[in-house]
Amino acid sequence: MSEKFKTGRKNPLGSEIADFEAETKRAKAGRLYGACKPKTTKLQLGKTAVRCPPVTKSPRKGCRKSRNCSPKAVFAASFKPEMGSGDTGFTDLFGGKRVRKTDLRIKTAALIDELSSLLGVVKTGLRAGKDKQEITAIQRSMIGVSGLIAGAGTSGQVKGSIAAVEALIACRSKRLPPIKKFILPGKNKTEALIHVSRSRARLCELLAWRLRAKLPAVYLNRLSDYLFLLSAENNP
Repeated sequence: MSEKFKTGRKNPLGSEIADFEAETKRAKAGRLYGACKPKTTKLQLGKTAVRCPPVTKSPRKGCRKSRNCSPKAVFAASFKPEMGSGDTGFTDLFGGKRVRKTDLRIKTAALIDELSSLLGVVKTGLRAGKDKQEITAIQRSMIGVSGLIAGAGTSGQVKGSIAAVEALIACRSKRLPPIKKFILPGKNKTEALIHVSRSRARLCELLAWRLRAKLPAVYLNRLSDYLFLLSAENNP
């Protein structure tokens, strides 16, 4: 798990989201965040469009919409390290609870972050623009999955992401001929990297089940299925 970070904008990388709640509480009103204007993000996967829960900003003092502004919905993509804040071996979950960095929730979030990075490598080797768009959308949806594990209120977003991946699976399954034997990864670099990502998704799923985090586990199960189908289409 990374050190604690100060937030600036929306959409974090996977494993760092557990540190946001504490930073939000310490931020002075209006210093790091603008006015409260919730926006609805749209996750586009294949032909299925899923509207995710509003991502709101922390309210300024006196903001009339402050009751609709939840610090748990704040996701950032720009960080400045606060050196030494994690040197005791502890970090924050959403809600401000301090836990050891060896906590299973932190480990799971870190592995989901690694999975997102692997998908980034996969994306560089894909030729079809549609495939790249799907991977990008999946990487974004994984932020909500990791956030839910860390205690954020993103269950609605994760449910939508599951439905979107299932639609992709149904679409790709129709195009793929029946597979009658086990697949040995290694036909080409991109196909092999997709299988690495698929096996990593399965490991993340197992950890999610250990945490009894059903929605993240189901999402990761669907993701591994999707990656299997993607690897088959990239296997000449």
